[in-house]
Amino acid sequence: MHRGRMNRLGSANAPQGVVLLDVIIALGLFVLTASVVVGGMSASVNSAFRMGRELTAENLAVSVISEMSAGIRPVTAEGPEPFEAPYEDWTWQVTIPPMPSGQATGGLRNVEVVIIHEADDVTYRLNQFLVIDPAASGEGNVLERLEEL
Repeated sequence: MHRGRMNRLGSANAPQGVVLLDVIIALGLFVLTASVVVGGMSASVNSAFRMGRELTAENLAVSVISEMSAGIRPVTAEGPEPFEAPYEDWTWQVTIPPMPSGQATGGLRNVEVVIIHEADDVTYRLNQFLVIDPAASGEGNVLERLEEL
C-alpha cells in the first residue's frame, strides 16, 4: 500500500494549486485590512491637523480682542492685515457693524474679528461687545455700564 505524506490535519496532501490559492487569499485579506487601517489613520491625522489650525485661529482672534480691550490696539475697523512671525501666513480683520439709528449703545459696540488662513481654508469669526467711546455714556467704568444693562 502506498503511503503519501500526511499534512498537519492528518489527511493526504492537498493539490499544490490549493496552497497557492490559500496564500493569494491571505495576501489579499492582508492588503485589504492594511488599506482600511491606513485610510482611517489618514483621516485621523487630517482631522487632528484641522483642529489644530482652528485652535490657532481661535487663539489669534482672542489675542486681537484682548489687545483691543486692554487699549493696546485701537477699536477700529481694520484689515485684512498679516500677523507677525511666526503667524505671517494668517491674516486678521476687524469689522464693526453699523448700529441701527436712534439706538442708545452706551459706548458698547459689537466688534467682529475675522482670522483667515487661506492655504488651509480656515476662517474663524469672533464677536464681542467692546467699549468704543467711553465718554458716550458719561462714565468711564465699563463694569458700571454693564451693570446698568
